[in-house]
Amino acid sequence: MARKLILAVSICLISAQLYAQERIRCDCDSLYSSISAPKLTGEPYVQGINSSGSPFFINYWSPGTIFLNSGISLKCQNLKFDGYLDRLIWLNASNHLVKLDKETVDGFCLNDQLTRIQHIFRKIAINKENVAAGEVYAEELYAGKLKLYAVRRVNLNHTDELSKRQNVFEDFEKQSVYYFIIPDQKPLEFSRINKKIVLELFPGSKTVIQDILSAHAIHRISTEADLINVAALIDTIVQSIKY
Repeated sequence: MARKLILAVSICLISAQLYAQERIRCDCDSLYSSISAPKLTGEPYVQGINSSGSPFFINYWSPGTIFLNSGISLKCQNLKFDGYLDRLIWLNASNHLVKLDKETVDGFCLNDQLTRIQHIFRKIAINKENVAAGEVYAEELYAGKLKLYAVRRVNLNHTDELSKRQNVFEDFEKQSVYYFIIPDQKPLEFSRINKKIVLELFPGSKTVIQDILSAHAIHRISTEADLINVAALIDTIVQSIKY
């Protein structure tokens, strides 16, 4: 078993010289009242080589925020999300790759520096019978009384290990699975975006939702942007939805 790393996030009362050396920043203002600095815990992360595709949601390092289950948020410079392992990866100040413990990280935000899009991930339960087993990180696409999430799965289709050369050949494929989540209801899962599938998720309110979509001239649902608009419309009648 990999040796557990205990990684302390220092209180940011540091000199200008240290600022020049550190590659990780923390949100100092939220930590001044803490008696002890919050800790990030995890294990060493080893990335495969000679990969076809990538396990990462964003292939390059992104600045962002880590939401701890203690309620504290930490701003960091170098984060990646591994969709195959469903774990957040942190490049710490010592240039060590760390696979952060899922138990302590409730969510995170990645700020894509190329697209200027902010991606917020929350840990959600998709298995009501076994919450712990069914908790995954999902990107929050819409947040009202009704919530829309996308689980950014990465599947491993094939792997070969060549021990003599110590190479690992991996074949990754990305897939998004979507969830409508309504309080006190089972998550509604679907993997393809189209109007028929969305309507079939709400059989008891299919006609009402169809009328709302028609009133807003929505005749086709084919993109995530379409799906977000539809989620906002369904949210207006969420309390009266019948299944």
